[in-house]
Amino acid sequence: MLSSAKSSTLLDDVRRIVRLKHYSLHTERLYCEWIKQFVKFHRLGEKAVLFEDAEAKIECR
Repeated sequence: MLSSAKSSTLLDDVRRIVRLKHYSLHTERLYCEWIKQFVKFHRLGEKAVLFEDAEAKIECR
């Protein structure tokens, strides 16, 4: 899983991975904003809920 030993948030994980890949700060901020909007739109509260049936949520057919 993406989480470290201590419980990290989804956005912490995203920031860590984006920085590992040397993406720009602007890209990091945009990705985090997109994720916040996605979570808000789908009313997801916990990181575990976000990954349940992830493919169906992403596909949205």
